[in-house]
Amino acid sequence: MDVEEGVEVAIRAIQSAMERDAFSGNGILVATVTEEGFKMLPEEEVKSKLRK
Repeated sequence: MDVEEGVEVAIRAIQSAMERDAFSGNGILVATVTEEGFKMLPEEEVKSKLRK
């Protein structure tokens, strides 16, 4: 699994948990940590992946 696939799986998992638990919050912040360093995904990128 590459980083992009991992990000998509993580977003779907968090979204699923939020739908089941009202106290989970209402936002998703995603960051990756690779050999190249730390990167926060922009909110719009996360939202576009949720729409898929």
